[in-house]
Amino acid sequence: MKVIFKDTNEVRDVPLGYAVNYLLPKNLAVVATKAKLDALKVQKEEKAVVKSKGVQENRQLAEKLNGKVLNFAGGATKKDIADNLKISVEQIVLPRSLKKPGEYQVVLKFGTLKAEVKVKVTAK
Repeated sequence: MKVIFKDTNEVRDVPLGYAVNYLLPKNLAVVATKAKLDALKVQKEEKAVVKSKGVQENRQLAEKLNGKVLNFAGGATKKDIADNLKISVEQIVLPRSLKKPGEYQVVLKFGTLKAEVKVKVTAK
């Protein structure tokens, strides 16, 4: 019997008894009808389109920010850098705050893409 697992949207052939006695009563899967398979296919296509748009946006943002120079007086934290670049704090790879004066290379992650910005910290 062909079923669609609800948690992963995976389509599999399983023994009839397993489906009828376990998967369906516990609401872990649904019977894979033509309509449900078509709906699943459309859903996967929509997710692919959304994902490709996100990848394009990330690529554009990475290219825009790569090589940018930021200046801070007295120190810089992830939040300071994120606010300056208008990005999320989670996208910044920085093990600790930058407190000493100097120039630092900071890596930004946009999914699988990376960009680097130069952060200059000056004394107060």
